[in-house]
This record gives sequence, C-alpha cells and structure tokens, in this order.
Amino acid sequence: VLFRSCRGHPSSRRMASELPAAAAPPAPPPQRPSLLNERLKVHSYDGGSQRGRAQYDIRHVLTPLVDPYHSSGSGTKFNLVLESSEEFTLTHLFVAGPGARCSEPIRSGIVWVSDSVPSVEESKRYDSMSPEELQEAVKAGAAGASSADPNLPTPCAYFTTDATTREVEVELPKWVQGKY
Repeated sequence: VLFRSCRGHPSSRRMASELPAAAAPPAPPPQRPSLLNERLKVHSYDGGSQRGRAQYDIRHVLTPLVDPYHSSGSGTKFNLVLESSEEFTLTHLFVAGPGARCSEPIRSGIVWVSDSVPSVEESKRYDSMSPEELQEAVKAGAAGASSADPNLPTPCAYFTTDATTREVEVELPKWVQGKY
C-alpha cells in the first residue's frame, strides 16, 4: 500500500453451480473481512517524526488506538509505503488522525495497492492535482484505466478526513489486491 498524504502532517474458478452436481466441490468457509494492520509493516516513509522522537514514530499509524500516535516532521505530501508478507485484498480504508493535541492532523491522501514496491517518485505527479482531479483518477482506475507508469498503478482511493472528527472511512469503488 502506498499512502501519500496530500495536506497536513473475479476469480478464474468456475462457480459450483456451473459444475455437474456430482463434481461440485464442498463450499469453502466464508471469508470474513479482517483488519490488515497486524499483517502490514512500514516499508518506507519520508516524513520523519516530530523532533525525531520514538514516541511519534511512523509505526504507530498501524496501532488502532488513540495512543501512541504518529506525528511527522515539518512539511506536507509525505509518502508511506506499507508491505505485507502475503497478498491481501483491500476493500475499505479507515483513517483517523490524532485528537486535538495535534495541530496539523492528516487532512487528505491518495492510496495505491501494488504487487511490487511502488514508485514513490512517480506518485509526485499527483501533487498538483485538485481533489476533483484526484477523485477522477480513482474513478478511472476503478473503471479499468491503466496507469501511465508500470511502476505505479492507478490510485484506488482518495480521501479527505472530517475536520471535526479527523476521521474518514472509504469503501473502495473496486477492490484491489497486492502486497504493497
């Protein structure tokens, strides 16, 4: 998963109903959605942490608790690449910024999912796009448009956090699979 902050700190198997009744395999157990945080680790991040202090380290973004939390260094448009040891399917995204004690919480971001390490450098071409253009890029990707760069797929989500709660939940228009 390549996550870039913008501001602020079908299966190939045949369905069982298509097979002759005698050859129908047993139904697999239903798969429930699961939180990916424990399966992900930080591959890279270019935003540092506030005053270099470990208590604000980027690894805290994967902890689904209020504390500890991450506080980046000064600046905007940071890139966070998360990695999983096995392929995952991303269907929803939930982002929560720290509470009132944080003066510059995350406000918006773009998300990519890829099988290989994404090109952080190529993600910078999205820096000058408006929120409307970013939403259009996500819609185009969900509709099947391919990326101009083989090292960076089309974005699968764009989000803006609520100004009051500092949270957002996004259901992806098209589920995506990958390891990053």
